[in-house]
Amino acid sequence: MPKQAVAHANALFAQGSTVVLKIMSRDIVHKSDVGGVVLNLTSPDAVRKATADILARARSLRPEARISGVMVQAMVVRAKARELILGLADDPTFGTVVVFGRGGDGGRDHQRQGAGAAAARPATGAQPDRTHPRLAVVRVPIATCRR
Repeated sequence: MPKQAVAHANALFAQGSTVVLKIMSRDIVHKSDVGGVVLNLTSPDAVRKATADILARARSLRPEARISGVMVQAMVVRAKARELILGLADDPTFGTVVVFGRGGDGGRDHQRQGAGAAAARPATGAQPDRTHPRLAVVRVPIATCRR
């Protein structure tokens, strides 16, 4: 697997990019919990070592996880950029909801801070409940997403 990661990284290096590696596993929701993200890699040797390290850490910390490999992506760096999360979740009160908020490690802050729920109102749209000043996630019910 490190050879494949290096081959993909070399194509990005040829374009002048640095790369980021991310663990690929449907069983590991938060990649950073297992050291599953390595940023700013600039050489084939660094990619080879990071791939082996990511896989070893993930297998050690989550032996039951199904791991399909690592994702190799061009590193995107933008001044004053923010990382966001967007997805769907099953909420016990609202059903299927859209999750949107701060991404990266901050995406889990809502678990410690509390999450606001936004009920969709026909005339005015979603009105977020801002009960916490550092709210990280707003949930909006989506009636058409039922299984």
